[in-house]
Amino acid sequence: MTISGSCLCGTVRYSVPDEFHAAFNCHCSQCRRATGSAFKPMAAISFERSA
Repeated sequence: MTISGSCLCGTVRYSVPDEFHAAFNCHCSQCRRATGSAFKPMAAISFERSA
């Protein structure tokens, strides 16, 4: 399975294999400061699956 998406204006597009073992939102003060929002979404794959 492949996950695809884009930013709202469509300038940035992505397509990645669905090999994630974790997906979450971080609410720490550093992530809130970095994004300017209430959380930062993140996902992770195992090192063996990375390119």
